[in-house]
Amino acid sequence: GVEVATLEKAETSQSGRLNLRTVTYYFGFGWSYCLGFICLGFVVLNMIGVEFLRIYADRFMGTWAERDSTNTEEESSNDFQTYCIWLSLAALGAFLRAWLVIKVALTSSKNIHHRLLQGIMSASLEFFDTIPRGRLLSLFSKDIDAVDALLPQYLLDFLQDRYET
Repeated sequence: GVEVATLEKAETSQSGRLNLRTVTYYFGFGWSYCLGFICLGFVVLNMIGVEFLRIYADRFMGTWAERDSTNTEEESSNDFQTYCIWLSLAALGAFLRAWLVIKVALTSSKNIHHRLLQGIMSASLEFFDTIPRGRLLSLFSKDIDAVDALLPQYLLDFLQDRYET
C-alpha cells in the first residue's frame, strides 16, 4: 500500500484544577503575576471585611433588639442609624469588590484576547497547514468564551463560597 502523509496534527487539551499561577495571572490583568497576587489579596481581604461588617451588623441588631424595650426613642433612633451605617459599609464593600472583579475580568479578557490574536497572527504558515480552520475557530471561540464568561463567574463563586459563614 501507499502511505498517505497527513498534514493535520493531533489535538491536545488539558483539564484539571485551576492553579494559583493562572488565577494570579488573570487577576494581574493578563500582565503580571505580582500585580495579580496583590489584586487577588485585595479581593480576599475585601470579602473578609464585608463578612465581618455583615456579622457585626447582625450582632448589633441582636443587641439592639435585647435592649429596645428599655431604650428611649432617641436611643432607638441612634441604634437604627448605627445599624444602617454598618449595613451601608458592608454594601459599599460588596460593591467595591464587584467593581474590582468586573474591572479585572474586562481588562484581563481584553489583554488575553489581544495576546491570543497576536499569537495566531504571527503563527507560521505551517501552523495553518496542520490545523484545520474550523478547529482553530472552534478552539479560539471556546477559549475566549471560557475567559469572558466562565472564569470570572467561577472565581467569584469560589471566593464567595470560601469566605461566607
